Amino acid sequence: PTGAQESGYENTQSVPGAPALGPDLDVLWRVPAPPSGNGAGSTFTEITLTNKGPACILKGFPGLSLLDGAKNQIGAAATREGEGQSDNSGSDGLIQTGSNAHFGLRSSNPHIHGCDSVAESVFVQVYPPNDTGSITAPLTLETCTDESVETLSVTHMS
Repeated sequence: PTGAQESGYENTQSVPGAPALGPDLDVLWRVPAPPSGNGAGSTFTEITLTNKGPACILKGFPGLSLLDGAKNQIGAAATREGEGQSDNSGSDGLIQTGSNAHFGLRSSNPHIHGCDSVAESVFVQVYPPNDTGSITAPLTLETCTDESVETLSVTHMS
């Protein structure tokens, strides 16, 4: 995965257009340097949301989709990894102004799923938990264009 910087391992740019409804959030990508964070056929990216507005609650699973250059969705939206497991963080999800909340994005290689039509994303669209507003930020990942092939999953916010 790559963000705005050439190395692909960190994108600390502010994301314009934080959602009008819900929290004012910024996105920070933290992709561990290889081989940490990578597994057999998949890559794990930590995504940090920074609250730029008043205190808000970010608890649960975010929504996430990959987008092309015209900001159209490519392939299936992310599934929930660990759904049904209890949130053991002990957190009430309250995020103060300037504080962060994190979640993980696992992206599996579309070729191991037998995908015949692969595309590279230009953006990622993140929906904070229980919010209809979204944040769009640059992120390059290879994914399957067939929406029946699931190559993305997200973890619970922490």
